Amino acid sequence: MVFKLIRELAHHQLLFFTMKDHYTIKYCDASSILLINPQGMLKRLYCPFRVQCKQSTGPFKQGMWVWVEEVSVNAQDQLLFSILDTLYLYAHFDIKTVF
Repeated sequence: MVFKLIRELAHHQLLFFTMKDHYTIKYCDASSILLINPQGMLKRLYCPFRVQCKQSTGPFKQGMWVWVEEVSVNAQDQLLFSILDTLYLYAHFDIKTVF
């Protein structure tokens, strides 16, 4: 069943780097994403979830923690985070989590 879910979401595969770990992020729906760690463990994050700014973006300073209210993808199939009703490219943020 897990492999079926991964196959269904494969066209939304995005690579995500946080610290020394390498995560794959899959878009599930507007209210969740699926994280896959290098060992193949899965974790589904539901909105709202916290992310940390890797660089200053919009009104947010580097290192600041913010809440993702919703997720979506753009026409280029890039993952977007909705934060305070504004869309930001996911690459500007780190997801810190434990599997």
